[in-house]
Amino acid sequence: MALPLVLIGLSAGGLRPLMTVLRNLPPDFPAAVLVVMHLPTNKTSSLPEVLTRAGTLPAVFVQGGERMTAGRVYVAPPDHHLTVEDGHVFPWPARPDDRFVPSVDRLFDSVDVALHGYVVGVILSGLMDDGAQSLVQLVKRGGIAVVQTPEEAAFEEMPRKALITTPGAWIVNAAVMGTLLNQLITTSGALGQLNWGNETEESPA
Repeated sequence: MALPLVLIGLSAGGLRPLMTVLRNLPPDFPAAVLVVMHLPTNKTSSLPEVLTRAGTLPAVFVQGGERMTAGRVYVAPPDHHLTVEDGHVFPWPARPDDRFVPSVDRLFDSVDVALHGYVVGVILSGLMDDGAQSLVQLVKRGGIAVVQTPEEAAFEEMPRKALITTPGAWIVNAAVMGTLLNQLITTSGALGQLNWGNETEESPA
């Protein structure tokens, strides 16, 4: 059976909304969650421990080539990108000239949507435009786009850039995003016309 994926990209100001999202996912969440968060190079990180304590799902750094399972959060380790191939997740060493480490674009671009059946790409708070170009390509391959409401993001540039390339994305506040993701995964997106905490724009069906 195909394993659905939720891919989450974030940068500055994104940790708090990420923790909120994970807190609202059920312990039996039927998808694997992959997290790419821009981190300073050559630094240690306790991100998996922080996310495990914050939510209901165990979070781990990707070691290399492990097969993904539902109900687990896979985190890009420091100085490494994250890619997906044939149901496995891999860390790839970053190069000194890489623009973003880890790269949201690189993760989103690596996923074969047809293989996994259902894939959701998420953009949270951050600076610059990582994830904007790959999110629209993910949608063209059959994925679903979800973007944090720019007005509530601590740094709205990443969400706004994502919405420029992917105007049909779901636009939601972090407080309800976990609930939305669970319903998208469990109902294959058949939600109808709903408003998820955004008072100015309607989310797509």
